Amino acid sequence: MNYDVVKVFDFDDPPLHDPAAVFYVLHPEAFRTKRMRVDIERGSLLSRGQTVCDVYGRSQKPPNARVALSVNVPLFWKHMVAAVHA
Repeated sequence: MNYDVVKVFDFDDPPLHDPAAVFYVLHPEAFRTKRMRVDIERGSLLSRGQTVCDVYGRSQKPPNARVALSVNVPLFWKHMVAAVHA
């Protein structure tokens, strides 16, 4: 794949979703999270399958997920590097 990571993801490196999910299970204290409503778009041909987070509570539906908003990046990389060297 040849693309500009900064333009696509708006940060220097591409996201690592699966390792981040495992890291959350092991170190939830390293994340800032928020309970909110999360649904999957099923009706639109354009956005079918898209995850939709009701960040501002506009749907009036009860929260059904805890969404990670940020992570302690240095701590994440410390553990990733240690795991690779283990």
